[in-house]
Amino acid sequence: MKSKIISISSKSNTEQIKLIFLITILFIAIFLNNYSAYSQSPVETKSFINSKKGSMLSQDKKESEKISKLIYDLQPTFYVRDNKITKKDNGFAIRGEINLNDVPFLYTKNDIFESVEMITIRIITKDKISHKINLSNLTQFKSLKYIHFVINFSCDSSYIESLYEGENDKCKILYTIEIPE
Repeated sequence: MKSKIISISSKSNTEQIKLIFLITILFIAIFLNNYSAYSQSPVETKSFINSKKGSMLSQDKKESEKISKLIYDLQPTFYVRDNKITKKDNGFAIRGEINLNDVPFLYTKNDIFESVEMITIRIITKDKISHKINLSNLTQFKSLKYIHFVINFSCDSSYIESLYEGENDKCKILYTIEIPE
């Protein structure tokens, strides 16, 4: 009789261990899924880079270096001005630069877009927004990770949020305020 009790007890322990294991796996899966997705709230570029640089995770430090290189180093880039695309560098473009008025051009099919990791949108004046960027419509940008707004006047994050709509959980919204002297 005693052995049956031990057997039943050990069986429930095994089931408990399996349940704890499954809950742990589920928690890890949910955490990893959320970790790769970005929120759509805009973040000031230098703050984002510094937070990643100061992280204990090597993945964050690598991302900090990558963003810095994309923004500050010479990279193969395409430019859109007046709905015309030009590419001045050799190799696949990993960065694109456009003005806010040229945003609709980003929804057209173009092979150059497939390797682009960052789109920089320059905004020189605080005119009425004629074109919001629709994040959901950037499907041809297979490698897109960042949209970087460069703004030449003082504004707050609510203004940045008014520049885009839709969702793209693989894309982080960054902004830099560069007020000319």
